[in-house]
Amino acid sequence: MKELKDVIRNSREGLSLTQSQLANRWGQSPRSIAYYESGERTPDAWHLYKMWAKTGDECAAVVLSWMMPQFEAVLRRTAWKP
Repeated sequence: MKELKDVIRNSREGLSLTQSQLANRWGQSPRSIAYYESGERTPDAWHLYKMWAKTGDECAAVVLSWMMPQFEAVLRRTAWKP
């Protein structure tokens, strides 16, 4: 089973984003993204959800789907597919 840190990194790389670019999209510092990808810290799910709801950020949706399986039900009700 994948760990959250791998989901974040793989999602970011799949979108061809640098850590700095993802940080800008998520309203975080590049160091925070590095912490998330190293497993030292965990992103706040509520912050990611609010940002996804406002912007439709694909990386946030993938991470949220992993963090909260029930979020997939929200995604199914929309047209977005991770």
